[in-house]
Amino acid sequence: MVGTACSDVLAVEDVVGVWNATSINGDPVPGEVVFDGLIYDVQYWRWTFNNGGLCSSTSQIEMAEDTRGCEYVVYSQSKRVSIDFGFTAVEAVVDGDRMTVTDEGGNVFLLRKQ
Repeated sequence: MVGTACSDVLAVEDVVGVWNATSINGDPVPGEVVFDGLIYDVQYWRWTFNNGGLCSSTSQIEMAEDTRGCEYVVYSQSKRVSIDFGFTAVEAVVDGDRMTVTDEGGNVFLLRKQ
């Protein structure tokens, strides 16, 4: 069909930007969340995707800030994003301004684009 909506595929431009965690495993952020079976006070967890496939994840948990670099690949047809931190990789599904990230431990991050 000619002139179909852009929402039929995921473009890199749809991913580029800053995404904030609104919940982790169903617990609201900021707040106390259960992560890997332990309770943590999470102030924020921000994911930044830049052009060129580079990204970062910055969090403040229990008063400690942590930033980790990563690389990502967008799979347009499936609306999935593969995010590689070097030591681990996570999968994400994008639906408009929402992203669901699932890590290898089964933790689920719900993100919203700024």
